[in-house]
Amino acid sequence: MKGWMRKAAEWLYHILLKHQLLRTDETRGLISGIQGGNLRQTERLVEDYYIRLIQEIMIILLFVILLGGAIGIRELLSDHTTIHIVRSDYGEDAVSLTLYYEDSEHQRQPIELEVLPVQYREEELERVFDQGFAYLEEMMSVHNDLSYVTEDLQLETEIPGSGLTVNWVSDDYEYLSDDGRIHNEELDSPVVVNLTAELTYNEEVRTKVYSVHIAPPEYSSETAEQTKAAKYLEQVLQSYNYDKEIDLPADQEEFHYYEAAQDHTDLMMIVMIGMVLIIFRIAHHKSRLKEQREQRKRMLQSEYPIFINQILLYLSSGNTAQGSVIRIITQYEKHKKTDHPLYQELLLFKHEIQTGVAQEQALIHFARRTGVLSYIKAMALLSQQIKKGGHGMVEQLEQEEHEAFEQRKELAKKSGEEAGTKLLLPMILLMIVSMILVMYPAFASFTYGF
Repeated sequence: MKGWMRKAAEWLYHILLKHQLLRTDETRGLISGIQGGNLRQTERLVEDYYIRLIQEIMIILLFVILLGGAIGIRELLSDHTTIHIVRSDYGEDAVSLTLYYEDSEHQRQPIELEVLPVQYREEELERVFDQGFAYLEEMMSVHNDLSYVTEDLQLETEIPGSGLTVNWVSDDYEYLSDDGRIHNEELDSPVVVNLTAELTYNEEVRTKVYSVHIAPPEYSSETAEQTKAAKYLEQVLQSYNYDKEIDLPADQEEFHYYEAAQDHTDLMMIVMIGMVLIIFRIAHHKSRLKEQREQRKRMLQSEYPIFINQILLYLSSGNTAQGSVIRIITQYEKHKKTDHPLYQELLLFKHEIQTGVAQEQALIHFARRTGVLSYIKAMALLSQQIKKGGHGMVEQLEQEEHEAFEQRKELAKKSGEEAGTKLLLPMILLMIVSMILVMYPAFASFTYGF
């Protein structure tokens, strides 16, 4: 499967490329900046990138076509002599259904229908109501003990899967609300409240009464103290009913009160931060390619003075440009620096020479692949010397070497300044922490002394 799909992807790639439907310039630039290599290798990597992408798209489209075909075959094989309609379950909403009929002119015309949910037969309805009350009693036995109630009741509002709705009615709202809330704060002894459950299905209603024994609240020592503190503060506030703003002393009798901490969280700000983080994350992936390309250029620029110095030494000793490069490659391999981008580019230069490319042409290819102006200038000098000869090339290379070392010193100075700037923030934070550690004991003793 991969073989024919690969061939199909290659065919599509060349068709799209022929009709200029693919924009490969940016991808080619990024891949060339990361991988290096000659133009042929770069084109091969770009082609492989797009072919793999087209293969993935083809797999997705194939899946969609197969799934759509399966659905279409199922429709063709289905029985069109009957119309299959499914009602919603008991008590659910009616559903809208669109059907079509063929008129006298053999044209399809739509019909909008409202299909009601399935209904109970009369003989089933009483059984469903009995089951509903049984379900309510089971739920109340799990969540509530009606013979001794001190907390709010958990009351059901519907019977699942039956279409029955439940409405509760209390005969004494002073102690029990319809929603199950208990008001027993002022109780000294238990009271009995009747709670009626009304089960409704369409027009049919059935009721059943349950006796609820509400007892005084049971407080733990902590809860009792909390209740006492709240009641005392409510009594204090009653004397300020006519004041819009009140400033109460924090110390009241045996309690010390605090204001609740305000929550300054801004939801919109959180959403905006989240969006910024998402956008940053998306942009980060693409910027990594550009960062790697720039890092490669910095490594080449840093290595340039040593490279031009070695070229000058080998040329002065009678070596050709090709021989000088081979000796430099040997030096890199000896010092195990084969992962350096300059070594990789020199190795490509050597391979081009071995495959029959002219030296001056190979030098130009090498300079263009680096993308660094210094290499382009130096390789132009070497290429000119090979083509025309010249006695002043050594002097020009010496001048280039001198300028290269000056540039390296400036680059090292700039890198040092950047490193110092990056260390500035940690140093400031360290100074702040040190000041806090020194000043906090004195400040604490001064505060607690009063």
